[in-house]
Amino acid sequence: EVLEGKILKAHADVEKADARARHAERARVEVERLVKALEVQIASEEKVREHLVSQTSSQRDVLSQQVDVLQESLKNAQEEHHKQHAQIQHLQTLQEIPIVYEGEGGGWKEEEGRGEVA
Repeated sequence: EVLEGKILKAHADVEKADARARHAERARVEVERLVKALEVQIASEEKVREHLVSQTSSQRDVLSQQVDVLQESLKNAQEEHHKQHAQIQHLQTLQEIPIVYEGEGGGWKEEEGRGEVA
């Protein structure tokens, strides 16, 4: 009877150990599945990050080119402005010069006011 009790207890201990082993195996399989899922997610996020870095770099290059074009346009506009300002000053100077012409009956006459420049 004592021996039979020990045998039953040993049997129960083996069943408990088997149950723990099955549980541990299921947990190990679940952990492996989670690790693989995380690896896939990390790889996917890395691809997205690389794409965003590439896209950002391309956008930076495009913006840099646009800035260069705008700076060149601004420089050209400033140069044109300076040229026009110089022309205006030249025309104003010409307008301040009195117009002298030969009057009727001889002699030179000076016109009052400013002359006109075509």
